[in-house]
Formats: sequence, structure tokens, C-alpha cells
Amino acid sequence: MSETRPPWVGPTLTHAPSGAPERAYFLNVPAMYWGVQRLLRKLLVDENHLPAAEELAHAMVLFLTAPNASWRRALPGATS
Repeated sequence: MSETRPPWVGPTLTHAPSGAPERAYFLNVPAMYWGVQRLLRKLLVDENHLPAAEELAHAMVLFLTAPNASWRRALPGATS
């Protein structure tokens, strides 16, 4: 079930009045932050999603770090 957004959040994306027509948008960072933190909180307390969340977090760490990082050699299935 979706949570009601607080009034101070406002829309996450709005059309920019200038720039490329139909392609320019403003991103409301506080609204984006609110949505992401709510998503993460719900995900991290849901025991049904925990294994998939752990797997995704592990994959993101591997993707976002250097492929030759020294700590990777200690991972199961890692090649030297």
C-alpha cells in the first residue's frame, strides 16, 4: 500500500518553463530523497524481500567499485 506524501514534498518532476520543449524538467531533490528513503525503509524491514535486497546490494557494490579492488579477491568465486 502506498504511503501518502506529506504536503511539503511536492511533485518529484516538473516541466521546466524554458529549455528544450517537452524534454526539460526540474528535479525536486527533497521529494526524490523522501521517496527513495521510504522505499529503502520498506524494503529493509520486509523479510520477504531481504534475500533479494541483499543480492542487489552486493551486485551494486561490485558494479560501483573498481574491478581490481583488493577486497574482491576474497569473495567466493573470485578469480585472480
